[in-house]
Formats: sequence, structure tokens, C-alpha cells
Amino acid sequence: MPATSTGSPAAAMRPDVDWVNPLTGALTTSPDTACGKTFPGAVMPFGLVQLSPDTVSGGDNGSGYSADMTTIEGFSFLHLSGIGCYGDLGQLQVMPQTGELVTGRDVAKSPFEKATETAEAGYYSVELGRYKVRAELTAAERAGILRFTFQDAGTGRIKVDLSRRIGFDGTHRDSASAPGR
Repeated sequence: MPATSTGSPAAAMRPDVDWVNPLTGALTTSPDTACGKTFPGAVMPFGLVQLSPDTVSGGDNGSGYSADMTTIEGFSFLHLSGIGCYGDLGQLQVMPQTGELVTGRDVAKSPFEKATETAEAGYYSVELGRYKVRAELTAAERAGILRFTFQDAGTGRIKVDLSRRIGFDGTHRDSASAPGR
């Protein structure tokens, strides 16, 4: 059995996928570093969806996630990784909530502790502090699977935001008129 850099035979048996760290390069907002603009969510190679948490919308935040942020605005089904410029996709964002209904994206954000965040190849989970909900994401070839575990009894809901896009905050509207009007 070949030895690894740790010298442990058990480490040599570790599957290659276990060496993947989806948080590598998951930074978009630091002016002092080269930002990889990747996201830590769950994907399958050549899969139809790319589930991931969203920590930021708008501006030059291509992946919708930045590891230096401490709030999550939701989880969306479509992402681009490592794009290097203004983002796109990030549609179909969902956010589990408890208590009073909060519809505004910014006011509905939930803080989270980095210690509760797990990112592995094909799996992501986090505890949403504000709503006391555990969010888990995984992906199949043609589908995304989200599981929300509500820790407190009472009113629980999943807010769906159909206007959200990573590089666009959903408040701008384009209008068209016939020539000469």
C-alpha cells in the first residue's frame, strides 16, 4: 500500500473525491486577494443544476457566494463557477423561514456560523441561525435536492424568489416602445 504525505496507509485509501474542498476559491468580495468566484454548493459533473447558498446579489460577485460573508439570503439552483466577472444565473432562489413572513431579500437574510457550514463534493449544509433551520443540498444528474429541517415547532415556510439573479438585484425593469413614440 503506498504511503501518502501523512505517511498513513489509511489516508492512501481515501477516495479522490474526498480531497475536493468546494470552498477553495469561494471568495468574491475581497479587494486584497485574487478572487476565485467559485461556489461551495452541490453539483454533479455535467449536471442540470448547481445548488448553492447565496450570500450576495448584484455587482461583481459572479458566483453569488463569498466565504467572507456571514449571512445567507437563500439557496438557488443555477450557478456559474470561476467566471471572473459579473454574475449571471442564480435563479429560483428559495429560503426556509419560521415566524413572521419576511419577503424582502435583504431583510430576510439569516446569519450563520462558519462552524455549522459543511461543503463536500456533491453536498452542502449549514444551520440558519435566524430561522433555526438546517439546510442540506445535494444534486443528482438532472435534479437538485434540498432538505430543510425546522428545529422549532410552529409556522415554517419556504419563500420562493423568482426575480433574483446573481448579477442583477431584480429591481430594474427594461421597457420597450415602438420606434417614433
